Amino acid sequence: MLASLDAAGMWELSWEKISCLESLRIYLILPSLYLFSSPSHASVKSLHLPFVRSIQLLREANRKVLEKWWSLLERRHFNRLVLALVKALEQLVEHEPNNTSNVIPFCSILSRLNAINRSQKLIAYDKFYLNNLQKKVDMANDLAGWEFNAQHDVFYWSNYPFLLNADLKTYLLQLEAHIQMQCNKNE
Repeated sequence: MLASLDAAGMWELSWEKISCLESLRIYLILPSLYLFSSPSHASVKSLHLPFVRSIQLLREANRKVLEKWWSLLERRHFNRLVLALVKALEQLVEHEPNNTSNVIPFCSILSRLNAINRSQKLIAYDKFYLNNLQKKVDMANDLAGWEFNAQHDVFYWSNYPFLLNADLKTYLLQLEAHIQMQCNKNE
């Protein structure tokens, strides 16, 4: 399957120049494939990552159409798409926890899907949680960088709170409270 997509030049298309809206249907078809919903690290690199990057390359008008289609999906299809992308992102975190260049496109698309979910209430919020993040990423440093650095072009997981599970949010809130207490003592 992946070889066929590569041989057909699927990922070399000029996605920003698509003029036929029917071409966007590939973004509805691919998530229905078994390979998409059960990602391995290899399939993430060869299928999921090109998938999310190509969505980012779409013209704004085409991306809006795709987002409208996503908002009209049945719950189970929307859930399948979100779970597949979350599983793919978990694979990247598991195998490449410090490679933020590959996770940024996933976070961007999941952010759009989360916005759709907030307005349409299609699936539970916990479907977006990355459960291996706390084990693989130094979230204390991530929070400190996000909280105290003014650099807007640096990636921080803390910019995507919808991806953080309840245990991680609790840990970060406790850490933030501890930091605030230390700052107040030092004043």
